[in-house]
Parts: sequence; C-alpha cells; structure tokens
Amino acid sequence: MIKRKLYLVGMFMLASIYTHAQNSTPLSLSEAWQLAFEHYPEFTEQKALIKASAYNKRAVKNSYLPNLQLQLQNTYGSYEGSAGGFFPLPGIFNVTPKPALENQPDATSSFYSSAVVDWKIFEFGRRNKALEVATFQQNAAQNGLLASQVAVQAKVSRLFVAVEYNQANLTWAKANAERLEKILSLSKSLAAAGLKAGADSLLAASVHQQAVAGTKSWQGKLNSSKVQLSELISLSPGSIQVSSSSFMPSDVGPMKLTQDTVAAGHPYLEVLDQQVNVANARKELAERQKYPSLSFLGGLSTRGSGVDAGGNVSREWGAGFNNRADNYLVGLGLTWNLTAGYTSTLQSKEAGAQLAATKARYDKQALQLTASLQAVEANMQEQLQQLEATQQALENASKAYELYLSRYENGLISLTELLQLQSVLQQLEKDNIEAHQQYWDQAIMQAEVSGDFSYLSTKF
Repeated sequence: MIKRKLYLVGMFMLASIYTHAQNSTPLSLSEAWQLAFEHYPEFTEQKALIKASAYNKRAVKNSYLPNLQLQLQNTYGSYEGSAGGFFPLPGIFNVTPKPALENQPDATSSFYSSAVVDWKIFEFGRRNKALEVATFQQNAAQNGLLASQVAVQAKVSRLFVAVEYNQANLTWAKANAERLEKILSLSKSLAAAGLKAGADSLLAASVHQQAVAGTKSWQGKLNSSKVQLSELISLSPGSIQVSSSSFMPSDVGPMKLTQDTVAAGHPYLEVLDQQVNVANARKELAERQKYPSLSFLGGLSTRGSGVDAGGNVSREWGAGFNNRADNYLVGLGLTWNLTAGYTSTLQSKEAGAQLAATKARYDKQALQLTASLQAVEANMQEQLQQLEATQQALENASKAYELYLSRYENGLISLTELLQLQSVLQQLEKDNIEAHQQYWDQAIMQAEVSGDFSYLSTKF
C-alpha cells in the first residue's frame, strides 16, 4: 500500500515539475521532492547498491553450473612413473605412458591438454540457501531506496517549510515596519500641527528603525534556508521562489489521522525486515557447512610424448607432439571438510547473534515509529485549536489597532498607548506564524512515520 502511494506521489511530482518548467511558477513541494530524487547523491548510491546486489545474485546462480577448466602444456622432463589414471588437481588428470627401452635418453618432451568438468550435484541445500541470502539482500537494497525516498522527502519538506517560515517572518517584519512608518508619518504630522509633542516623532522613529533592522535579519535567515534547500534539489538559491500563501492558508486541515500503529510495510521497517531475512538465511547456511558435497567429475585429455610405443625416446622439442593418445575419465567425488563441523557451529552461533540483533533493531524501529505517530495524533488536535484561537485573537487585535490608530490620529490617546497595542498585534502575528510552523512540523512527522506524503503535496 505504501509503495503504491509512493508511486502515485512520484507520478504527481513528475507532472508538477513539468508544469513548473513551462510556466515558471513558484516551486512546489512536489517539484522539490522530484528534484531531490533526481540529483541528490544518496539515490545514486542506493541505485548502485541495487545493481551490485543484482550482480551478486547472478553470481550465486552461476554456482549451479558445472566448473569447466582447460589446460594446455608442452613440457620437457623425465618420464618415469607407474601406470594408472587419477585426478591430482582440479583441471588436470594424468595417464602415465609405458616405460622406455634401455640405453635411451632419460628425458624427453611431451604435450598435454585436458578439459575437466567438476559439477557439484548435491550440497545439502547450501546453494539454495546462498541464493536465498542473495535474494533477500537484493530486496533489502530495493527497500533501502524506498526508505531513502521517505527520509529525503521528510528532509526536503522540513527545509522547504523552513524557507516558507522565514519568508512569512520576513513578510511579517516588513508589515510591522510599514505600520511603524505610518505611525512615524502620522506623529510628524501631528507634531507639526502642534497637536502632539515632538518627542513622539523621535520615539516613533526609534521603533521604526528597530523594525527595519528586523527585516534585514529575516532576509538573511531566508537566504540561508534557501542555500540549505538548494543542496538537496540542485537549484541555485536565487532561483528558489515559494508561494507566499501556502504556509498560512485560510484552512490547514483537517489532516486525516486514521491509524494509531505504523504499517508493517513502512519502508523503514521493510529494510530491517529484509535484513532479518538475510540474517536468518545466513544462519541456516552456516548450519549446512558441516555437510559434505557430492560432485560429478569428468575429463578429456590429449597428450603426446617423445616416447613411442616401442620404448624409443627422442630428445627433440617437437617430439612431444608425436605418439598422440586420447583419454577420458569420469567419476563421482565426495568432498567432506571434517573440521567444518566445529567451524560451522561457531558460524551458526555468530549468525544467530546477528539475527537477534537485527530483530531487536526492527522492534526498536517499529516502537519508535508507533510512538511518534501516536504523539502526533495526541498533539494535532491541540495544534488545530491553537491555530483557531491565535487567528481569532489576531483578528480582534487587528480591529482594535485600527480603532486605536484612528483615536491617536484624533488626539484621544497617546503614542505610547498606540505603540503598546501595535506591539500586541505584532506579537500575535508572530504567534500565528509560530503556531503554523509547529503544525507543519507535526504534519511532516506524521507523513514520515506513516509513509504517506499526500497531505503535504496538496498543501504546498
């Protein structure tokens, strides 16, 4: 289910990034995800690991095929020996010639070529277990890519929201500076008309200058957050433009929270589940190392010798190609490493300990994800209520500020009283920004632990 959601999100991101390229609209979160998928080096690493695991699986499959070895020799040396045929080493078998006559040279040249097949036909399931290990490793690599996608989506989402957050704060700082500039202009007019003291203009100018300095600070933070985001999506910081309305929309939810436990198919858990399978298969493979293997052996050889059938010996180098003889040899071989019984027991215990550790990592990850999801669900309703209360307070403060501004303009209140209400309005606007930031942090956490980013893709 989660894999299908990731696929649908990927298709949506491809369509979004095409539209963005055509219309030069502000960057959406889905487009940022797709750019990260295409350019972030972590995905190049994961794709390379998938290829490596596929090659390893093919190599393991090749162990089912017989080993074929070929050897060619043209040598010069002594030729004494007893008759018989045997397999001294893989790739070689030997057939000894007849002894030579008396008063013949004690060395001659000989030519030898052979091809030997060594086909392990029964290994008590070791090859099948090795193939299982390779298959689970390939699955783990593929799920590792999906887990990286979820992790990078969460990381890009946090950096993207950070840009939106800093941009909202910059807009807030500029709006605050504009209000104070209006107050400064009004105080100067009232002072010039003799309705207010000149000190009001100095106080208003001081507060206005402080607000202007605040805009510079938030501009720097916005530029810094764009640089951090550009590291993942490979866009220049100057070209990153985001929507000004998506961070604080008129309606943020409600977010769908329909589960209190993390699905077993979550990519974070799937990776560990495949690692558990790998560890279990390795343990079973280690237990089978103590058993022998049965092989079919077969060989063909062609050899020539400087000793002919009558026992006459030639010293010439090319004489090794004379007196040719062809031979074959077939048989069954049982190979049993008797010390492997003890070694395989130790390897099995080691693999068992690795299996227990991997299962513990899986349980730990599942517990952390479930706890995080339940924490989000417990906090999300409170966050929504905080947003509603903050927005209502902001609306009331905005109306009160307009009334107080009008009363100050008519000389009914002092500048200090107006600045106090302006400070309250400024703080409520800031609280509203912070409430939205906390809400989006919870939404990103919920998306990561559930593996479903569809809600965020519709909001940014």
